[in-house]
Amino acid sequence: MRVKGDWPGLLTFRSGWAKAIGRPWNDAVPDASLRLVRGSAEFVDECSAELCRLGARSVLSPPLDRSQRSVWLAAGYRPELTLDVHSRDLFGALAPPAHAVVEGDDADWQAAVAVDDASFTDRWRMGELGLAEARDATPKSAFLVVRDERLLGFVIVGTAVTAAYLQRIAVAPDARRAGVGRSLVRAAVAWGAAQGATRIVLNTQPDNEAAARLYRDEGFECSPGALSVLARSC
Repeated sequence: MRVKGDWPGLLTFRSGWAKAIGRPWNDAVPDASLRLVRGSAEFVDECSAELCRLGARSVLSPPLDRSQRSVWLAAGYRPELTLDVHSRDLFGALAPPAHAVVEGDDADWQAAVAVDDASFTDRWRMGELGLAEARDATPKSAFLVVRDERLLGFVIVGTAVTAAYLQRIAVAPDARRAGVGRSLVRAAVAWGAAQGATRIVLNTQPDNEAAARLYRDEGFECSPGALSVLARSC
């Protein structure tokens, strides 16, 4: 197996046609994230062992639906986290944001990492590498922000074929309950529709009732069949 990159940074694993991407889970917990591009359970096992050797406490998969889990389970992974899936169609009139939502720049990106850290518990933070992975997960994406004198919140949204994906949204804790999150959701929905997507999908923690209520208000429905993040201890 060939490994490109330096830990604790982004690593690319290759073995023949097989490929996977590894990175720290975030800056707060000593775990690793492994994303399989293509490959077998044996390849996942080999990549996981290398991440453990580099010092990870455990290795976690991306959110997976039931059809994607067999390779991971065969490599010794077990369910660790659950995410609910919400979606809505993009037909008809769309409600406009109440705030000015604009494309973010490099300064906003660094501020977004801090907002993400402040908005989530250690396990759910993405860190800079995780946010970059979310931004690059689809062929086309946008990093949208609401600013005042500072960054109040951001959303990362992308499209692939006819689906849009709201990859990440966060609002600074002291800017909540002012409609910033709602404006970001509406901007993400409008952006996806403008790219030709017919449906937008997102996932969220099952116990995040405030987020679920916002998504329901904005026309999203919770889909049957949650996603699972699988983990393997080192």
